[in-house]
Amino acid sequence: MTVRGLLRLVGAAAVVGLLVAVFQSGGNVVSVAVWVGVVSVVIVAVTTYEFVVKARVEPARVFPAWARTTAVPPAVGNRSLHQTRTLVTSAQSHPLTFEKGLKPHLVGLAGHFLPQRRGIDPNREPDRVAALLGDVGWLIDAAAAERAPTAEELERFLEIVVGDLEGVT
Repeated sequence: MTVRGLLRLVGAAAVVGLLVAVFQSGGNVVSVAVWVGVVSVVIVAVTTYEFVVKARVEPARVFPAWARTTAVPPAVGNRSLHQTRTLVTSAQSHPLTFEKGLKPHLVGLAGHFLPQRRGIDPNREPDRVAALLGDVGWLIDAAAAERAPTAEELERFLEIVVGDLEGVT
């Protein structure tokens, strides 16, 4: 607010306050307390209005949870791939989601690719599978619980199980 705008505001508030005080007095002496009160309210109201206009505050919109829409656009392409991405993201922070949702997929990948690419049957040779996977072996271990994998652990697991045989020992 400029100095000129401030002076205009105070002048207008003083006039409005005087009019309200005169009409409230009913022909008696003008009440200074009423005049000061009205001037204060007008100044606060106008400055608050100008602040809201300058700040461009949007009105609050309240929606019920069942009517909310996501800000993320829907996945384009394979829905199964989108669901898998969502499952992997959720499993990284929720151990139960990993245990019930992602671990069966990882066990299935190991059961399919290890016999084909490495000649190791996970059901008959769990020692060789544990030696091959190393510190990421817990991802398919039925005894491991209450743990959530990191992105690096999942990437290492997939590189060992599904990745190229070159460079992986």
